[in-house]
Amino acid sequence: MCFPVMRNLSISNARRAIQNPVLIKRELHRLLSVPINYTNSWYIDKSLPHSVDMMDENWDNLIIFDACRYDFFQRQCNIQGTLERKISPGKRSWEFMTESFVGREFHDTIYITANPHSQKLPENTFFKTNYLIDQWNDDIGTVLPSDVVSAARKALREHPEKRLIVHFMQPHRPYLGPTADRLREEVDLIGYRNQGDGLQIWGAVKERKVTQSDIKKAYSETLDIVLQ
Repeated sequence: MCFPVMRNLSISNARRAIQNPVLIKRELHRLLSVPINYTNSWYIDKSLPHSVDMMDENWDNLIIFDACRYDFFQRQCNIQGTLERKISPGKRSWEFMTESFVGREFHDTIYITANPHSQKLPENTFFKTNYLIDQWNDDIGTVLPSDVVSAARKALREHPEKRLIVHFMQPHRPYLGPTADRLREEVDLIGYRNQGDGLQIWGAVKERKVTQSDIKKAYSETLDIVLQ
C-alpha cells in the first residue's frame, strides 16, 4: 500500500504556510488521516459481501444520491415502494464508476451527472452522457439539485425511450440548507474548486470549529433538499 506524502508543493505554497502556520497544522492532520483511511478501505473490501451490479437490475430511471447514508435515507424518504439495503460496487466515485461502467456499453441509457469524476468515462459508454460541470456553483462548490432535475426532465422529453441515470452530488458535501449557510458564514467553509485559506467541512470539525451535531443537521437538511 502506498501513501501520498505531500501535495501542491511550490514556493508560493511554502510562503503561504510560513505566513499562516495553521495551514501546516491542517496538512499534518490530512497526512495522519491517510493511513487510517486506507486501512479502513482495505478492511471494508475484505469484510463486506458481494456488491450489486446495478446495471443488471430492472429499472427505467436510476437516481443516485452521492454519499447518501442508508439510515438517514430510511428516516427521511417518503417515496412509496420497497426499500432494500445493498452493497455499492465502490466506496469512492471513480471506483464506483469503474466497477459499474468502464469496459461496458449501455446505449439504451443516458447518464446525467453532476459528479466531476464522470468526465473520465470513455465516450462510448452510454447513448449520451450529460456532464453538468458547466452548471457548477462557485459560491458553494457543487452542482445544485435543481440543475440536475432540469437536465433530467429535458433528457426525458427528448429521449422518452431511453433509460436514465440521474446522478446528484447531494447529500455529499458541501452541504446545502440553512445550517450549511450559517456554517459557511461563521467558519469560512469552502467547497470543491474553491481557492483560498478556507476550510472543508471535516477540516473544520478537526479544528473544533464545527460540531458533529452541526454536521448531522447540515447533512440531513441537504438530503431533504435533494429528496424534494
